[in-house]
Amino acid sequence: MAGESWVEPHMKESLKNHVLTEIENTPRFRHFRMGRPGTGMFVVYLTFMDLRQPPSNESDRGKMIVIAGGISLCGHTNAVGSKYGYGLAWFTQALSEDYLCEKFLKVGWHREVATKDLRQIAEQLLNDEEHQGDTRENREKRAEELRELAQRVEDGEADNATIYDEFTDIMNGTSPSDYEVGYDYPPIEGGWLCAIQRRFAELFAESKLAV
Repeated sequence: MAGESWVEPHMKESLKNHVLTEIENTPRFRHFRMGRPGTGMFVVYLTFMDLRQPPSNESDRGKMIVIAGGISLCGHTNAVGSKYGYGLAWFTQALSEDYLCEKFLKVGWHREVATKDLRQIAEQLLNDEEHQGDTRENREKRAEELRELAQRVEDGEADNATIYDEFTDIMNGTSPSDYEVGYDYPPIEGGWLCAIQRRFAELFAESKLAV
């Protein structure tokens, strides 16, 4: 995420009036509803499963979190599950965005990430010391070509294969894979996941419920 948060203002705004209700509490499942009273808009259901044998086993390996509801968190589906080994106590901590996304989402190529990466590399061409051996004119020319490529990617006129060919040509043989152009966690899903986790942690702390 390059130090920038994926949680957009509208995501935080959508969750700010949510309240937390515990629906079920058994040795194997704790099920919560996080949403606005009287409406299903942006409602989130969080289930913390304990599949250990027995549930009191000290290892967390059998724990898992499932998040579902009215927000898309995994492509066209409205549910996403964590890797095994993560439960309620972990989810209510202060977690970095990359660390949280690593437990729920997969890294892949994303157009919006590629657009951003190309524009950042264009700026680096002009400012980073490693490029100072080139002439200013050449660096400005290559930076402009990268910005034009970024715009075409954003407009849907260039895909990953096009980026590879044109980037390699612009950067004198350097592959975009050296910069991991376009590869990261899905930014929209990642933003919602992080916003949900932070809001849940806040509400859970306010509720005084036991972990």
